[in-house]
Amino acid sequence: MNHEKRLDTIETSLAHQEAQINDLSAMIAAQWQEIERLKRTLTQAQDKLDELGDAPPAHAKPPHY
Repeated sequence: MNHEKRLDTIETSLAHQEAQINDLSAMIAAQWQEIERLKRTLTQAQDKLDELGDAPPAHAKPPHY
């Protein structure tokens, strides 16, 4: 009888660990998607900054002054 109780305890613990692993895996996948989205946003922002860096500032005086 003691062995059955131990086996039940081990199986219950294993089931909880498997559920936690699945939850963590899903969280990691979601975080990776967010990281990829943020990288794309950062790249777009950097591209826009690069474009603005090439243009003369709006408040600059024209070269003939």
